[in-house]
Amino acid sequence: MMYVLKLPYPTKSNNELVRMHWAAYQRHRREMDAIMQAERRKVGLLTAVGGERRKVVITRYGPRTLDHDNLVGGVKPLIDALRGAGVIWEDDPTHIDLEVHQRKSTGGHRHTRVEIYTRSV
Repeated sequence: MMYVLKLPYPTKSNNELVRMHWAAYQRHRREMDAIMQAERRKVGLLTAVGGERRKVVITRYGPRTLDHDNLVGGVKPLIDALRGAGVIWEDDPTHIDLEVHQRKSTGGHRHTRVEIYTRSV
């Protein structure tokens, strides 16, 4: 089964995260935690249970494309928020099959789409 969670803005690049003041980074993480918790409840996704493996596909729709290391490093707070919300059991390769993509978005359609597959596909 597939569930779609939406972050109302594109994930930040790894460079942006590394350069953030520690307090701003903590605020960013808390905001993302709250959004993912609300999204999980909104779509009716049950929390992951002991050792369950899930596939997660993250697609960033941003104003520009990022190089690969900035893209992948930038989703770390989102992955942590998914774990905190119980969407994934752990963020290691035995519990999550992760794909990260990006698309250039024009206009006001900038966001991040998170697809959760409850069975490994």
